[in-house]
Amino acid sequence: MNPVELAYQRVRLDLEAMLQQHGADRLRGMLQGEGLPAIGSDIEPAEQIIQALEIPPFNANLARRLAHMMTPLVDGQSQVMQQQLAKPATSDEIGYWQDSRFLFNLFLLAATLPREESLFGALNGFFEQGHKATGLANQGGRAALQLRRALCNQQTDDRLHDYWLDRLNDHTATWNSGRRTELMDVWRGLLWLAQPSSDNGFDPLNRGLLALHDTVAEQPQGFALLRHALYRLEQAFPTSVGSRGLIQLIRPYWESWPQLLKETASSLWPGLEPKPLAAMPALPPELNQVWQALKTEQQRTLLAFVSTADAEGGRRYIEQELSFDLPNLGLPPQETRHRLLDLEQRLWAPEAGVKPKTLESDPADWEKVEADFSQWGNVDRGAALEALSHALAAVEQRLARGDEAKARRFLADLIEQQRQQPLPDKLVHLAKTLSKAAGIVQGHGYLDWAEQLLREAMAANPNDEVAASGLADVLKAQGELVAAEAQYRDNIARWPSDEVAASGLADVLKARGELVAAEAQYRNNIARWPNDEVAASGLADVLKAQGELVAAEAQYRDNIARWPNNEVAANGLADVLKAQGELVAAEAQYRDNIVRWPNDEVAANGLADVLKARGKLVAAEAQYRDNIARWPNNRVTRNGLANVLRKQGRVTDALHLLPEPHMTQLTQHDLYDLHVRAILLIDLGRVDEAHNLLERGSAIAQAPLLQKCFERSLIMLELRLNDHHSARKRLAAMPDNVISLQLFRLHAAAVAAEEAEARRLYSNLQANLPRLDSDSRRVLDRIEEGFCLMGESGLCTPDQEALDAIFDAEIDMELAA
Repeated sequence: MNPVELAYQRVRLDLEAMLQQHGADRLRGMLQGEGLPAIGSDIEPAEQIIQALEIPPFNANLARRLAHMMTPLVDGQSQVMQQQLAKPATSDEIGYWQDSRFLFNLFLLAATLPREESLFGALNGFFEQGHKATGLANQGGRAALQLRRALCNQQTDDRLHDYWLDRLNDHTATWNSGRRTELMDVWRGLLWLAQPSSDNGFDPLNRGLLALHDTVAEQPQGFALLRHALYRLEQAFPTSVGSRGLIQLIRPYWESWPQLLKETASSLWPGLEPKPLAAMPALPPELNQVWQALKTEQQRTLLAFVSTADAEGGRRYIEQELSFDLPNLGLPPQETRHRLLDLEQRLWAPEAGVKPKTLESDPADWEKVEADFSQWGNVDRGAALEALSHALAAVEQRLARGDEAKARRFLADLIEQQRQQPLPDKLVHLAKTLSKAAGIVQGHGYLDWAEQLLREAMAANPNDEVAASGLADVLKAQGELVAAEAQYRDNIARWPSDEVAASGLADVLKARGELVAAEAQYRNNIARWPNDEVAASGLADVLKAQGELVAAEAQYRDNIARWPNNEVAANGLADVLKAQGELVAAEAQYRDNIVRWPNDEVAANGLADVLKARGKLVAAEAQYRDNIARWPNNRVTRNGLANVLRKQGRVTDALHLLPEPHMTQLTQHDLYDLHVRAILLIDLGRVDEAHNLLERGSAIAQAPLLQKCFERSLIMLELRLNDHHSARKRLAAMPDNVISLQLFRLHAAAVAAEEAEARRLYSNLQANLPRLDSDSRRVLDRIEEGFCLMGESGLCTPDQEALDAIFDAEIDMELAA
C-alpha cells in the first residue's frame, strides 16, 4: 500500500472500532476533522470517511451501521438549529463558519451512505426546522446544497413530493447558478419517487416537467436544462433499446406539451413523431431473403423502429443485436453482416439516420458544482460506462464466433479491472456488469456459466434484485425447477413487490405440472397487479392445461378485450377453440391472426394443425411447407409436417425430415425431434429402434414435461405390442388425474379384458368429458367403439382396422402434447 492507502486503512480501523463502541461523539469529531490524517488541505473529512469505507474488502454492513449512527447526530443538529433560531436577532451567535462546515460534511456523508429510514426521518426533521438558516447559507450555501442532496438520496417515502414540485414552480427565486443547481437536484428528487407505467404512473413526472418548463422557458439556459432533465429521465428508466418503451409511455403527454419542451424531447427521441407505414418498404430479392430469415420477434422489433422513425434505435438494434444473432442465409458470416447493413440502409434513408444531439456539458455553474461534488472519486463514470459497453460487446462477439475460451478470458479481465476501480459503489456496478454478462452468455446457451456469473453478482451485491431474478430464470432454463422455485420464493420473500418473481414462480409451478398451485399463484398475481398482462395470459394457459376449456376460452376472450394487441391471447383463443373441437371457428381465428400479424409463426403453424385436424391433409401439408420456406429453423413446423406425412401413409418421407441425432449433448429441441422420430418408428413397426430411442430420451431429458412425453410414449409402445402388463406397471407409478394417462389405463384394462375396471375408468372419463380436448376425445371415441364400451353385452375385441384407428388417435394425442 502507498502512504495514502495506509492512511485510509487507519481511518477504516477507527470507524470499525467506533461502531463497536457505539461512539457517536467520535463520529462527530471525525466529521469535524479530529484525528484524521493530513492527506490534503482540499480533502473534506466526509470524503476521507467515504474513501475509507471503500478499502477492500468492502463491507456493506459497515456502511449501513454508519448510516444508522448518523441519525442521532442529525437529530442533535436539529435541536441546535432550533435553539439558534429561537435567539433574538441581536444576540451574539455562534461562529457559523465552523457549524456550516460540520453540517456540510454531515450531509455529504449522509448523501453517500445506503438508505436508512431513520436517517431520512432525521434529515427531514432538520429540514423542517429551518433549512434556510444563516448557518446553512454561509460558505456559499454548501451545507444547504448537501442537505438537499442527502434528502434526495435518502428518500424512503414520498413526504417531500410536494416540496420538490413547489421548488420547480417557484418563479420568484433569483436566477443564478445556485437556482439552476437546485432545479436539477429537485428533478432528481422527483425521479426517485416516480414509478412510470402505462397506468397514469407518469402523471407526477409530467407535472414536474411542465413546471420546470414554465420556470426555465424564458431563460438562456432553458433548452439545456430541459434536455438535461429529459436525459436523466431516460437514464433513470431505460425501458428498452432505442428508448422505444419510454417513447410509447410519454407520447400521449408529449402531444400536449409546450413547444420548447416538445422540441427538446424530439431532439433526444425522434421516434416521438410517428410516421406509420402502410406496409414494409419494397425489398429487392436478396434483402427479402434476409428479412424472411429473421425471427418473428426480430421482425416485429425492426418494424416498430421503422414505424416510429427511430433510425438511431433501429441502427443500434441491427449493429448490436442482430450482428451477433445472424439469420441463417447459407452464406459466410461476413457476407450475412453486409446484407444486414444493406437492409439497414434500405429501411432508413441516410437523412433519417442523423443522431439526436447528445447531452454536452453545460458551461453554467449548476453543472460544474455537480462535477466538483464527484471529483473525489477521480473517475469519469460516463467514459467508464461506455468502455464497459464496448467490452461486453466484445465478449458477445467472441461468443458469436464460437471462441468460448477467449470470451471467458476477456470477461475475467474485465471483471478484475472493475474490482480495482476507485468507486465508492463499485460492488453495486460490478453486480450489474455480472448480470449483463450473464444475460449475454445465457443467450448463447452457456447456462452453467450464466448461473456462475449471477451467483457472483449476488455475492457482490446481495440486494441486487435483477441478479436474483436472473438466477431463478437460469435455473428454470436449466430444467432445475425445484431450485428455480426455491429461488423465486426467496426473491418474493425479500422483495414482496417483485412482480417478475411472482410471475416466474407461477411459470415454474406450471412447468413442474403443479397446475392447481400455478393457477392459485396466477390468480394471486392478478389480484395484486390487476394490469399484469403476463399473469392474465398465464392463467388462461394453465386453465387450458387443466382441461378447463370453457374457463380458458373466457379468460382468453377477456384478455383480448383488455389488450386487443395481445398476439399471445389471440393464438391462445384459437388453440382452445381447436381443443374444444370447434375446428371451423379455430381456423377462422388463426386466419384472422395471420392477417393481423403476418409474421406470426405460431398462428401459421396453428392453421396447419387445424387443417390437419379437419382432415384437409393436402392443404395442411401445403401450409406446413410454406411455413418451412419462411421459417426454415422452426422445428415445430417440421415436426408438424412429419405428422401430416405419416397420416398420408408417407412415413418414410417423414423420417427423412428427422434424422437421428448422434451427439452426446442433446438440446431440448433435439430431444423433441428424437421423440417424434420414435413415434414414427412405432407407426412403421420398427419397435426395437423406437424403444431404444424412447429409453435414450427418457434418460437424457431433464425437463419434467419432456420426460413425461417419453414415458407416455413407452406406454403407448407397450400397448401397441399388446404388453398390457408392462404398460400397467408403468401407469401404476404415475398420477391419477392426467387425462392422457387415464385413457392409456382404459386401453390397458380393455386389452386385459378387465371389464369392471374398464367401465369404471370409462365412466370417470365420461364425467370429465368437458375437460377433454379434441385429440383426447377422439382417443376415447376410438377405444369406446373398438372395445364396445357403449353396449351392455360385454367387451369385444377390436379388429385390426379398429386397433389402427385407436393407435392413430393416440399418436395424434401424444404429438399434440
